[in-house]
Amino acid sequence: MLQDRRIEFNYGASKIINFSRYLIDKCNDETFTDTYQSTGDLVAHPSSRSDRKHNYKDIYLQLLNCMVFMLTDRFSDIENFEFLDLVNPKFFSMWKNKVP
Repeated sequence: MLQDRRIEFNYGASKIINFSRYLIDKCNDETFTDTYQSTGDLVAHPSSRSDRKHNYKDIYLQLLNCMVFMLTDRFSDIENFEFLDLVNPKFFSMWKNKVP
């Protein structure tokens, strides 16, 4: 999304931050239980349900935490690039129409 010339940089940056917050919100027991249940409704539940559920929960939380860490690490300096919207051609066309 950040490479699309039609998208404003700050808009793309806010989407990354919002997605990271979304993942953080999913790191809880209730969301895992809902996800586990809905997945189990689609496929058969594992045979030793309680033991595997615990293992799946660990994997679920590790995966979400890894995604949040990677997003945070990769885009840690994103605020330093807010100036990129200043060279967005879309903004130049807006000013062109306003100048007498």
